[in-house]
Amino acid sequence: MNRVAERIDAPIERFETAFGRSGFDIYRFEPLSLWQEAIAYRESDGTLVVPDLLGSGPGYTVGSERVGVVLSHRLAPPKETLGDLQPERLLFGHGDGVFEEASEALDTALSGARRRLPRALVTQFGTNLRLFIAAMAD
Repeated sequence: MNRVAERIDAPIERFETAFGRSGFDIYRFEPLSLWQEAIAYRESDGTLVVPDLLGSGPGYTVGSERVGVVLSHRLAPPKETLGDLQPERLLFGHGDGVFEEASEALDTALSGARRRLPRALVTQFGTNLRLFIAAMAD
C-alpha cells in the first residue's frame, strides 16, 4: 500500500494486524510486487471486507457464481488466506455485498475457481487486461 501516501494529501495511519479498535483483523495479501491488498475480517459479527481479490460484479463472476475470484488468481485462489474464515457477510470493492449464506458463497468461490477458469478466460480476459494495465499505470 506504499503508493497511497504518494497520492493523497492527508495523514496516513498504517495498521499491521488490527484496524484500530474496530475489531477488524487485517490480513495482508501480496500476490504481486505491485499488488498489495489488505483484507479485513471482524469475527464478532462475521464481516469480511475484500476490496479487489474477490467480487460479485462484472469481471469477477461466471455462470451462477455469487462471488468470484479475480481472473488473475483463479488458478491459485487465496485458500490459505481466506479458507478458514466463516463470514456472515462479504463486502467488496467491486459488486454488491453478500448478506445471505456468505460463508457458503466464499467456499464455492474458492473451491471452484480453478474449475471455472476456462469460462472466466473466455468472458473476462479482455476486460481484466485493460483494468490491470490501467491500475499498474496509475
